Amino acid sequence: MKLYGFILTMFFMQNLFAGDKQDTFERLNNLVITNPKAVINALDGLDKASGLPDYQSEYLRACSYYNQFLYYLSMIHARNVVDNKKDVQHTSVMRKSYMILTESASQAFCLEEAITYAAKGKDFAVASNDRTLQAHMILVEGDVYRKMGMTGKSYELLNEAAQLLKNAIKEDEILELSHIYGYLMQYYIKDSKINEAWQTGLLRERNLKQLKNRSEQQHIKDKQKGYLYAKMAYLAQKQNMPQDALKFYDLFPIYSFNEYWTSNAVTKEDKVNNDPNGDKYAYYYQYGAGFDSIQEGDPYPYYSLREQPKLYRCISVSKQ
Repeated sequence: MKLYGFILTMFFMQNLFAGDKQDTFERLNNLVITNPKAVINALDGLDKASGLPDYQSEYLRACSYYNQFLYYLSMIHARNVVDNKKDVQHTSVMRKSYMILTESASQAFCLEEAITYAAKGKDFAVASNDRTLQAHMILVEGDVYRKMGMTGKSYELLNEAAQLLKNAIKEDEILELSHIYGYLMQYYIKDSKINEAWQTGLLRERNLKQLKNRSEQQHIKDKQKGYLYAKMAYLAQKQNMPQDALKFYDLFPIYSFNEYWTSNAVTKEDKVNNDPNGDKYAYYYQYGAGFDSIQEGDPYPYYSLREQPKLYRCISVSKQ
């Protein structure tokens, strides 16, 4: 069995590295969401002679670690790109590196680093006339303020970021606006502002519906839909709207690659939240590493919620 797995891995690597370096970069870049672990393994297998330019390798590592919620590692590799910008030949790589670096720094509670690079990112955004990047830098500043306990200032900055993209028509602007709404929803939920979270979710849904059925960044769109419908199902249930909860639950997308951004556990449990009479659906989405192995039909992971509440969130939706 191990030999079979080794042969498959070698076949995968051989196909990735067929063609020139730019082809290799594009192939790996297309996998950073759907198979980030494979990207890391592939990069580890490249030697200097046949490998990619350093900035491309560092960028791919940053993206891959970010999509595995390994924020400290993604911060380090994105910083290597930004700090050596004279070597970077693609503006898209630089803008995405700023996004990953600042957001990862905030998530890793490296707040001084997040603020420092957010200021540099804003300068780069203004020079490039890039409102998507500018909005993301403001979002990160808002997240840092929240982590410092300044919730009013945090809400102010997130609403400023959303306002900057309120007339979004380009795909990257629409997806960034959805990302900002996602942060706002998360804050409102944590602050028990259920109606505000609900209204923001409706705005987010309307915003995402502007995208074509098959977008150029389909995997990012799928992630955004997953986060949206997970929260909307929860919020509907909180507001005693079970039919809406079930509607949003049914919209929650399950994809073959989702183990990297959400566990694929979608199971039924009759004792969710200590309610022995409620026949409920329960599903979970992942905030950190360590839950990839959960499969459909697995037992309800009470131990996980107890031991690592910050890494894992459970949402239950009643059938009735």
